[in-house]
Amino acid sequence: MAEPYDPATEASLFRNTNPPAARLAAKDELLPAGRKDSYPTALANDTGDSGVKPPSEQMLKIKKTQEQIELVKDQLASNIEAIQERGERLDHLQDKTDHLTIQSLQFRKQATVVRRKMWWKNAKWTICLGILIIVIVAGAVGGVKGHEASEEHKAVSHTTAPSHTATAG
Repeated sequence: MAEPYDPATEASLFRNTNPPAARLAAKDELLPAGRKDSYPTALANDTGDSGVKPPSEQMLKIKKTQEQIELVKDQLASNIEAIQERGERLDHLQDKTDHLTIQSLQFRKQATVVRRKMWWKNAKWTICLGILIIVIVAGAVGGVKGHEASEEHKAVSHTTAPSHTATAG
């Protein structure tokens, strides 16, 4: 049969049997330089019965926490750097946008000037073509009327000429 559970024997496994002075010296060796005063003083007065974890376990937890803090600091630094780069890219993009806005306004002004010049050029050619068509039509009308008038004149002079010759003779 198995022996009954005795919590006192299990607790004795975790008791620190080193004298307090030895524990204090071990604590100083495990802490980083300049951090010796941050270790809890309750451990230095520990007689092994207070239930405080041994220094090695606490040091591992402290080291793990410090590593996590370092990771967070590194991530924060990289995030800040990324935000600064993004800000620089946005500033560059804003500069490009301002430049393109200025160019588009200049283009619009130049396009308006060119459109007006082309409209006047087209209007001049339209007026010239209209005048040419009027001259051609006027010449054609004048030529037809002139031709009709000359035929009438020939017809009148042809009919009057024989009667004029008959009285003479």
